[in-house]
Amino acid sequence: MIYDQEPPAPAGQHVVDENIPTATKEPSLQQTIADDGKVIKMECDPSRTTLKHFRVDSGDTKLKQHFETGKKNATYRSKTIQNKLVKICGTQIRDKIVSEINNSNCPVYSVLADEETDCSSIEQMPIVLCYVDSSKEINERFVKFVQCEGVTGEALVNNMEDTLQELSLPLGNYRGQGYDGASAMSSQSKGVSGRILKKNPKALYVHCSSHCLNLVAKACQLPSVVQMLGCAKKITSFFSPSLQRM
Repeated sequence: MIYDQEPPAPAGQHVVDENIPTATKEPSLQQTIADDGKVIKMECDPSRTTLKHFRVDSGDTKLKQHFETGKKNATYRSKTIQNKLVKICGTQIRDKIVSEINNSNCPVYSVLADEETDCSSIEQMPIVLCYVDSSKEINERFVKFVQCEGVTGEALVNNMEDTLQELSLPLGNYRGQGYDGASAMSSQSKGVSGRILKKNPKALYVHCSSHCLNLVAKACQLPSVVQMLGCAKKITSFFSPSLQRM
């Protein structure tokens, strides 16, 4: 149940209650949040912290019946079981993507990748595959985060080749590379693009168009563009420190 609480906070001011759960706290029975100057209090049931309960609230009677009548040791609501289910779903989706590539009339693909450091200071490289399926539809699909063993061109290309081998995608069908302009990725001698080209000259490298657009936007002095980037940065800063806001 959600209801108004008096007095309201001043416009534009965000009120954060000490009872709002964080990554290290258990969910509290009440959470107070504020947005656009309006303070609201939300009653929170600690047992209803998973997305599955939203599924029940949306009308899934079979899931509701399972929660009410199923065995207590087989509710599948623990974090361990949920992580296993997520991993299984991810594997099924990845296998479907690879199957679409290998079973298409022209089983070639391109790769988009970029090495980044996550919030726990772990180097990771997302792998995105671009391909045309049997219906002649262009697809761009994320398949995996690869934990990098290093940030040199040699280390990154080894990670990429191992991933392609794991996915059963032949290096000979590699037709395009899309990375940023960092030397470890774009260098024709020691970077990922150059090392891949030596093994497959048909895998042409193109500087990522989204990265180029981002560089142009940052250099642009138009007020509308500057305001847009500032707004996007504020939104990111608001959500990134809090798991609950995400």
